[in-house]
Amino acid sequence: MRYLKKFTILRILLVITALTIFSTNSFALWWCNNSGSSYNSSDDGLSSPSSLVAGIDQYIVEGAGYFLDSYSYMLQFMRKVELSANQEMNYQELSQLLDAALGNMRQSRDTYKLLKETAETTPYNPVVIEALKNFDYDRHCEINGLNKEIFTGVKSYLIDGRVTGIYGKLLADMDAMLYLLKLIKQNTDNNLFPPVKVVRKLNQTYSTALLFGQYVAGVFESL
Repeated sequence: MRYLKKFTILRILLVITALTIFSTNSFALWWCNNSGSSYNSSDDGLSSPSSLVAGIDQYIVEGAGYFLDSYSYMLQFMRKVELSANQEMNYQELSQLLDAALGNMRQSRDTYKLLKETAETTPYNPVVIEALKNFDYDRHCEINGLNKEIFTGVKSYLIDGRVTGIYGKLLADMDAMLYLLKLIKQNTDNNLFPPVKVVRKLNQTYSTALLFGQYVAGVFESL
């Protein structure tokens, strides 16, 4: 009996470990992954990545993880508000979810700030930049059924080789999301119903930024 209990606990721990590893790795797939290949320590684009380039890749993964965690907490907040019609509103719980969303968004913003600063001091990889300039963006958009308006924004950066500009754009998006999160939290901290229009705007900003970064990742994957 004791053996079965230990075996069950071991299985649970293995499942939790596997899920943690999967979640951490999956973050690298959704938001600007592989864009670090745009940078190189040499002019020929053929040398192995420097520590700066490796740092760029690490910042991309970490920033994406914090961003997705922040959005996850925001979606939980929206779910709680949605269900409030059938149950009493728990403003303390809502504030805690917003605190978590804010904390992770700050972490993502700070990580992307370091990413942008590192990218600004690292030379571009001319081979990758040339591939970006010659990429068939219109066909990529069509065959993958992408949102044309959002993808047009991605194209405007990548076709000119302005990869660092993408990081700056996402930083601005994160600042906007932080501002909206704080506005919403002011209401819940005072036991006031969240402003619906602001929540909708925040969700749209999250989802648009997520798709933007996902489309960037898709282009680099297709190079």
